[in-house]
Amino acid sequence: MSSIPYESEIFIQSVRELDRKTMSQLVLEHTKILRRACLGMGFKDDIADDLVQNTWVTFFDVANRYEGRSKIKTFLFGILYNKARELRRSEKKHSHDEWNEFESRFDDTGHWVKPPEAPDVFFERSQNMIILSSCLDKLPMQQRAAFTLKEVQELSTEEVSEVMGVSANNLGVLSFRAKANLRECLEKEDA
Repeated sequence: MSSIPYESEIFIQSVRELDRKTMSQLVLEHTKILRRACLGMGFKDDIADDLVQNTWVTFFDVANRYEGRSKIKTFLFGILYNKARELRRSEKKHSHDEWNEFESRFDDTGHWVKPPEAPDVFFERSQNMIILSSCLDKLPMQQRAAFTLKEVQELSTEEVSEVMGVSANNLGVLSFRAKANLRECLEKEDA
């Protein structure tokens, strides 16, 4: 796709100068990958789209400082991970509007969109999801991304490696550590 190698001084300079052709190429090549990563981190479609857009806005703001010390994909994912962290912090600060959440459970005629589960099944499943979500939140961002992209989104090793900008071996290490940390966390919560 790229006629100029990403690690070349010419490419780095074209990024720093916000060269229109280079920027267009980067957006075309990386937007889909960034969006998949957002979905893999558990964000809904519209939030994922916003995160990707915010990532690009920030990238354009800081591109003049890009020095090529990391791969461009790593640079972009660093911005994305920081945006995701900021969003998670912001979500924790703002409480959900309970009434809108309640209303969303019914269609326009007042019928359940999805009938509720039996209380005991719902309670057990929701407790398990709370614990799992809490354990996932405790993982470092790269481990969480590796785990969700590989295990939840079921992307191939090659796809996850490409999305995260890591080698297959590094991905294996991240996945192993994520699973070990999740297991340890879940065992502590179960005790």
